[in-house]
Amino acid sequence: MDKLEKIEKKCIELKHNFFCDNCGKSLGSTVELEDGYYPELGEFELSFNLDGWYKVKAHFCDKCRKEFIESLKEQLINMGFKKDN
Repeated sequence: MDKLEKIEKKCIELKHNFFCDNCGKSLGSTVELEDGYYPELGEFELSFNLDGWYKVKAHFCDKCRKEFIESLKEQLINMGFKKDN
């Protein structure tokens, strides 16, 4: 015999709200999964090795990400960097 029993289950979801680190614009939100993983919206990472590793990690909207990359490119060109063909 099978008797169906309804059980009310309550759970708490962790919602991560992301904002652009430059302009503050909302990038949206994601819900954390049971294993602790959650996708990060607008995530931007860039690293390079000189006398050790240097890294920038931020959350940018599309506009601010483009502006950041363009500013970095401009500064590197002003310092003498040239595009490698």
